Amino acid sequence: MFLNDKPYRDFSDYLSARFPYKVQKISINAGFTCPNRDGNKGRGGCTYCNNQSFSPGYGKPTKTITEQLADGIHFFS
Repeated sequence: MFLNDKPYRDFSDYLSARFPYKVQKISINAGFTCPNRDGNKGRGGCTYCNNQSFSPGYGKPTKTITEQLADGIHFFS
């Protein structure tokens, strides 16, 4: 059955039913750029796009992905 009287089961409801604890996304910086900024798909990026504004502090490109994951887990624990 659907939770919260919605006609669909969203990902949050699925995770709540599947795991007995809160599941959190941990963002990492793998050094990729936005395809709309580098000219691959578009040019100039989005009007409101400022990667610094939504990138977590623990996701520094100077850290390895393993270090970023460890820092992210520590941040949310």
